[in-house]
Amino acid sequence: MRIQRSTFDFLMISAILGSIALVTSYFGYGAGTLVILFWVLVILSRLKKSKNTDSVQESTRGHTDQSTNQSTGDRNPARSDAGKDNDSDGGGD
Repeated sequence: MRIQRSTFDFLMISAILGSIALVTSYFGYGAGTLVILFWVLVILSRLKKSKNTDSVQESTRGHTDQSTNQSTGDRNPARSDAGKDNDSDGGGD
């Protein structure tokens, strides 16, 4: 069974806030501040990692679209010209 994204987000936020409250209550504000800094670093590294994977996927997708258009353009020039029209339906008048 897979956890839904909203449930996973809720559990992660609960774990982060719970760990901050637990460490702060037992060890004081200094340790609580260190836990906050730790979670900030973890979140920033995950955001950076997801941003890099998104940009790689988009650049790969753009590259495959261009190669597909070039290969179909070589075989059927009329088809490649039809994709250059600005009409939303793809047809003529």
